[in-house]
Amino acid sequence: MAKETSQDQLLKWMFEWKLDELAASYLESGGFWSHEPLIVVEEPLYRKRCSLVVVEGNRRLAALKVLQNASKGDAPSRKWASMVEDFEIPNGLFDQVPYVLADSRFDVQAFLGFRHVTGIKQWDADEKAGFITQLIDESKMTYEQVARKIGSTAPAVRRHYVAYQLLLQIENVVADFPTEKAEHRFTVLYDALQKQGTQQYLGVDSNADPKAAKSPVKKGKHGRLAHFSRWLYGTKKTPPLVTDT
Repeated sequence: MAKETSQDQLLKWMFEWKLDELAASYLESGGFWSHEPLIVVEEPLYRKRCSLVVVEGNRRLAALKVLQNASKGDAPSRKWASMVEDFEIPNGLFDQVPYVLADSRFDVQAFLGFRHVTGIKQWDADEKAGFITQLIDESKMTYEQVARKIGSTAPAVRRHYVAYQLLLQIENVVADFPTEKAEHRFTVLYDALQKQGTQQYLGVDSNADPKAAKSPVKKGKHGRLAHFSRWLYGTKKTPPLVTDT
């Protein structure tokens, strides 16, 4: 995601995350959930020397922002307009948002891993794989270190990492790749990659270390990678051949 992406654009992207359900719960329960505060860090943002950046709870915050806009007459749909008409806005809902300030993103990683990768509020498969990739690429962790940090196993971490690197390679190599479908169909790619036939067809080493896994498919097999991508994802104009796992 581009660093210059505006907050308004981010909010538009996040609008697909069923924010209305969260907003309705705030109104029905009398406010933001104090038992689940946001987790934030202080970082430079938008040329400001120091800003509070949410690292856990962005969906909850997005719901609050859209609800605030709706209360000011800028509702994105009739459903949102009805919410602010039918419920009384709790006092301080938009001004008193509970949060916990962490020292750094690194300090939050273990919590996020247990909560969303192996815990009770699990992320989707692509989000889990993206988080694992971040720990390996940015924090320079090994598969074993990541496994200990998030409460998983090294083989499971490796499978997620290799599959995510394959998705990134497809995005960079394959023309007409429908990027908007990628996150919704990552599980299809992940499951396909566990098959020995897929690994042989693409020449992917499922036991590769992080350095070797950065480009899972060698240049000589990029043609096969393109076919594989179109079978699973289709193109911007054609549907995929594989519709389910």
